[in-house]
Amino acid sequence: MQMPIPEDWNGEDYCRWAVCWPNSSKWKAILFGLLAQPSQGRFWDADTGYIKGIQADFQPFYDANFNLSEVIMACNDTGIAEALEAIALAISNQQNCADTSIIIQSGGSTSNCYSSSNSGVTTIITLEDDTQLPIYGDQPIITLPESGFPEGYPDLETYDVDKCRKATKLANDFITSLNNMGTVTWVTSALGTGVLGGALVGLIVLPAALIPVMLFALIGAIGINAFIIALANACEENKDELICIFYQGDTMSEIWAALNVFFVGLVAVIDPPAGIAAVLVDVALWMLGSDTLGVLFSAQAAEAYPDADCSCGDGCFQGDYDFVDDLQGWGLAEELCGSAQYGTPSIAHYSGSPHAGMHLEAVGGYPPQNRIVVQGPPIEDCHTIQSNSRLDVDIVVHNGGGVTVRTNGVLSESGCTEFCTNNGVSSYPDVLTITCDVGGYAGQIMSSIVLEIANSVGNDVNVVITGIRFYNEI
Repeated sequence: MQMPIPEDWNGEDYCRWAVCWPNSSKWKAILFGLLAQPSQGRFWDADTGYIKGIQADFQPFYDANFNLSEVIMACNDTGIAEALEAIALAISNQQNCADTSIIIQSGGSTSNCYSSSNSGVTTIITLEDDTQLPIYGDQPIITLPESGFPEGYPDLETYDVDKCRKATKLANDFITSLNNMGTVTWVTSALGTGVLGGALVGLIVLPAALIPVMLFALIGAIGINAFIIALANACEENKDELICIFYQGDTMSEIWAALNVFFVGLVAVIDPPAGIAAVLVDVALWMLGSDTLGVLFSAQAAEAYPDADCSCGDGCFQGDYDFVDDLQGWGLAEELCGSAQYGTPSIAHYSGSPHAGMHLEAVGGYPPQNRIVVQGPPIEDCHTIQSNSRLDVDIVVHNGGGVTVRTNGVLSESGCTEFCTNNGVSSYPDVLTITCDVGGYAGQIMSSIVLEIANSVGNDVNVVITGIRFYNEI
């Protein structure tokens, strides 16, 4: 269930609340998870206000509560003087006990500091939309030395080969664990931690403090089982991309940011209720915390797994067509995206100077309009759109009147979809790059690219496309 965005706060007043809560590190982790939820965009109902605005409003309170440095008085302790004394003591201790929570016993007579690591949070990363993502783990964040490979490996090449093996093993264990979790009926807390631990296999490790948080989330998401299985199936279908996220990430934070985009995209395609969607993404990320990813950045289990192939490419460019030598499988369109061919269309490879490429013409149309629609070959790998995906088209326009360039894609859910339209394009003799942001379709699969080049003022279409790139950075 998504929450409506409040509209009754004046933007200035705030209050410190005293909460009666069980006193244990695991219960504290649950409290932190609940307090952190308003920082997540998916927590809010977009139909009730501006999500980024409410996230910005909440940010100072998220920062203040991150270490739970708040006064927690004994239950039923309602004395105003004692409450004020407890608050004052907490504030005075924040400088010397910045990473602690202050627990005031009944009457405000004693205080104790407990490390914030009890919450299980090892770090916070900021995503592109400014959402802050807490990362859980008992183990600290591992960073690679300047050599680029961990101690215990003789050289970078050996490490890269073994990291590919580990990335493949990690993806398989993650998918198997999801499938196992999908068979558990999450309806009662009496299940205990053993059932959850038994569902996780191989390299998937949860910190102790996170287990009750995860159980709380799963038990509260009625009907989640079918969607867990659906997420496992989606990860299996896109396993190469998941492996590449693990393999290509140079830091844990880079991997977590990419995983967030990956899971949000897959869950959007699965399309569960909003509350379950949020739980699915959170659970997937919780399973891949610092304890789990540590194997990728250390010599742990070195050369313990079978050989694997991580042909991920540089940034996952797929549909990268340079047209230097041939048409790269492009031809007149089968999918016209609602646009008919006008005039006499032709497509040919042009190898002349100064710009070799795909030469497109449409001439002699009537009424005074010429249009050619061309389509690329099927995109078979790395074809799931990410939130930062884009299409670049490099074009040289030979007829002086300019043309209209419409860039489209054939998508798994939306069908033939227009991404962007550029009117009056005229560039000769220079190459002009047209960029279309396609991240709004994150999670959908793009099976091919369709270009429409048109001129509605009577001039012929006469252009050379020197390059097209579907840029999918994972």
